[in-house]
Amino acid sequence: MEKQRSRNVALGGLLSALGWLILLLTLVLPTGRIFLLTLASFLVVVAWGELSPVFAVVVYGAISALGMIYPGLYPTALFILFFGTAPLISLFLTRYLKGLRLWLARHAILTALMAASVAAIGLHTLIKGPAGISSGWIWLVLIVLFQGFLVAYEYLLRAFTHIWVERIRPGTTFR
Repeated sequence: MEKQRSRNVALGGLLSALGWLILLLTLVLPTGRIFLLTLASFLVVVAWGELSPVFAVVVYGAISALGMIYPGLYPTALFILFFGTAPLISLFLTRYLKGLRLWLARHAILTALMAASVAAIGLHTLIKGPAGISSGWIWLVLIVLFQGFLVAYEYLLRAFTHIWVERIRPGTTFR
């Protein structure tokens, strides 16, 4: 029992450290920021499958706390508000919902999270709209584009969990 607990703590620490390093890479590779944040979110998925849902939340919290220390709030905000919480919400909802209800609930919650993260960072810092176009239209276009991103993100998340279960660690369950 003690050996299993030590393994879980060590694996959680390694996943947290790796996630923090990926957040640091977002400063160096600004063109791959979304890819790197998605990669960091996959570490939360690994913690869910290999350890437990509680450890996944702890890994998310550790990556977020380390990211707040360095590189700071601005580079870490998207991970805290969306990329870290998205796999937790998605895996949690998968336990209780199926089909269209799952899809609608996931998109509604994750769209609200992304809108909150864009609002927290500031729409004007992310997108400078052309003159004469109101911010309401920019928000509408942003939400429509985000729905396409969510479809792609969910596909990648399912593909990653499938590869993890089938090839990397057979027998792992994400329930």
